[in-house]
Amino acid sequence: MLLSQNLPKVLEKKQELAILKVCKPQTILLINTFNDTTAVEFVSQERKLTLINAICGTPLRTLEKANQIETASKLIFLIKRLNNLLNVGQKLNDLQIATLASDLLDFCQNETLEDMVILFKMARKGELGTKIYRLDSMVILQEWMPVY
Repeated sequence: MLLSQNLPKVLEKKQELAILKVCKPQTILLINTFNDTTAVEFVSQERKLTLINAICGTPLRTLEKANQIETASKLIFLIKRLNNLLNVGQKLNDLQIATLASDLLDFCQNETLEDMVILFKMARKGELGTKIYRLDSMVILQEWMPVY
């Protein structure tokens, strides 16, 4: 009985380890901050990131090959964080967030998680163009990504 109760946790750890095996050290540092409920560690890592660092990160296609679900969950974390930080008329719902994560995996194969962090940071600071009145995949993929 005890083994069957712990099996989901064991499988989850195994999946996470698969993605960590292909990550470059800086990507591992970033991923490790995703579990920080106070966001202090994440903010610290975010502040240290530069475009040069992002280029040296692990491409999303590499992470996705190691574990598609785990990679999508990392993107979902970042999208949810952005969704909570922006003051727009309507927030993304869970289905839109999951779909956007999938779209990013399709569209941004050569980008890194670090790129996504920097992209979202630049967007919330207004560095990617017009004011943000809405948040959806069209804004991110058609407006922000080309500028980034």
